[in-house]
Amino acid sequence: MPRQEAGITIFIRKKRLRSILFISLAGFIVMCAVLLAANNQSSDEPTLLLIDEMRVPEEEFLLFLLDEKANTVSYFHQRYGAEYSQEFWETDFAGENPFEFAQKQAVAKLIKVKAEQLAAKQAGIIKDTHYKTILQFSKQQNAAYGVENMSLVQQYTLASSKLFIEAKNAYKAQKGGLNEQKLIAYYEQHQKELLPTEDDLSVYVLRTVNADDAETIDKLKALAELVAADSKKGEEPEMIKKRYISPYILDLELVTYGSEEGKDEYVSESAVIIRNAAYQLQANEISEPIIAGNDRYILFGANRNVKDVPAFEEVRQYLADIMLEKEVEQKVEHTVQNANVVIENENRFGQLISVLTN
Repeated sequence: MPRQEAGITIFIRKKRLRSILFISLAGFIVMCAVLLAANNQSSDEPTLLLIDEMRVPEEEFLLFLLDEKANTVSYFHQRYGAEYSQEFWETDFAGENPFEFAQKQAVAKLIKVKAEQLAAKQAGIIKDTHYKTILQFSKQQNAAYGVENMSLVQQYTLASSKLFIEAKNAYKAQKGGLNEQKLIAYYEQHQKELLPTEDDLSVYVLRTVNADDAETIDKLKALAELVAADSKKGEEPEMIKKRYISPYILDLELVTYGSEEGKDEYVSESAVIIRNAAYQLQANEISEPIIAGNDRYILFGANRNVKDVPAFEEVRQYLADIMLEKEVEQKVEHTVQNANVVIENENRFGQLISVLTN
C-alpha cells in the first residue's frame, strides 16, 4: 500500500507538473504572438499609403515629399512665374496646384524605389521592404562606406540602389547563361555601343583672328597647312606654337580627346563645339573656320586612333550580363507601370501641406 500510495503520489505530481508546463508553454506562445504582432504593427505604423501592398509610413513618404520642395518651387516659377510665399502651396496656377504636384512627384519616385526594393526581396537580399529594414541596411552601408555627409533621403536612395544592384547580381548568378543566338543577335544590333571608348584624337586647335573676309581665311588656311606640315615632320608642339603665334594665330594648342582626355567638372560651350568638330575630322585633315563663342578656330587632326569593335568571344559574358540586367529592369518597369497605390490615411495625406509651409 505505501508503495501504491507513493506511486499514486508520484503520478499525481507528474500530472500536475505536465499541466503547469502546458499552461506555461501556452502562455509563452500567446505572449510571443502578441509581441510579434506588436512588433509588426510598430514596424509598419503609421501607414500612410500602400504601394502594391507594400506599406509606406509617413516618415518614409516625407523623405521624398520634402525632397520635392525645391523642385516644385522651381517648376512653378519657371512655368508660371510664381513667387514663393505662405500661400504658394494652396494656390492654383492654370489648374496646377503645387502641393498636389509635389505629392505626385514624391509618390512616383517612391513607386520606382519600392519596385526595386521588391526585386531585392524576391532575390532574397532583404526579408521585406519595410522602411525600418531599408534604414537598417542603409546604416550598414554608412558604416562600410562612410556617407554620413549625405542627407537622409540621399542615404536612403543610395541604399535602395545598392540593393537593386545586388538583386541584379543575384538574378544573374541564378539564371546562368543565355541562348547563344540571342547573344549573337544582340551583339550585331549594338556593336557601336560596345566600343570601349571613343577614338583617341590629337588635334591642333588654332584660335585665329576674328575675321571672315576671304583673304584672311585663305591666310589662316595656309598657316594651318604649315602647322600640319611641321606636325608631320615630328616637330614638338611647343616649337610649333612659338613659330606660328602671330596677329593671325592668336593661340595654338595640341589637344587630346578620348581615353587620355581630362574630365573637368565644368566644360564651356565653346569647348564642346570644338570637341564635336574635332571628332568630325580624319587624321591629317584641316577643318573649315569654326565659330565658338566670341572666337574663331581652325583645327588640324594630327592623329586618330580608331577603336575596333571587340570580337564576340571577348564580350560574350559582358553581353550576357547586360541582357540579364535588362530582364530585371524590365520586370521593375512593369511593376512601376502597373503599380496600385492606395492612400490609407487620406486626411493625414492632405495635412502634410503643413510640413512644406514650415
